Amino acid sequence: QSTWAEIKLARLNLTEGHFLTLVYGGDDAKMNFTKAEEFCQNFSKSINVTGTTKVVQSHLLSSHNRDFVRKYMDFVLPKQNSQFFIGGEITKIVHHNDVYFSIKWTDKSPDDYRFVHQPERALLEMKDRETRCLTTDYLSGAWGVHLCKKEMYFVCSTSVVDPTTALKEDFHPLSREADRRFR
Repeated sequence: QSTWAEIKLARLNLTEGHFLTLVYGGDDAKMNFTKAEEFCQNFSKSINVTGTTKVVQSHLLSSHNRDFVRKYMDFVLPKQNSQFFIGGEITKIVHHNDVYFSIKWTDKSPDDYRFVHQPERALLEMKDRETRCLTTDYLSGAWGVHLCKKEMYFVCSTSVVDPTTALKEDFHPLSREADRRFR
């Protein structure tokens, strides 16, 4: 069971109501992909939004353009120098002789940007329909592919949103806002 003594949190405010949290520190701060996503979701329940009917959403970080990768790497690098989970799961699909890869983000945002390190040996090793999890390399910011059961540090993305907006099917605070601000 984790103790808070071994877990450090660092926060980067992106906009009013939207911030990133790096979870790092000792071994207790390292979690597998599923536990890291659960931590992010539970983390949102601890945020106090006073006097409003706002909803807080928190998931592992999703990334949708190169400028945003630079932004979060500038935040993470001074604090820790190892790969860390982001919120993408990559699945290999083989159809006849063609190979495809599909990314599913924990926050349900679109698969609209790829920054997988090339050549990525793990992609070649994957079997048809196998899913692995995305990490970010601390030197380049490029995405690595790892078994989801591996334990490592991670980054949560948290947004405070209006509940009427959050109910719209096409709503995704990070991809739209980040695309506008970080292009």
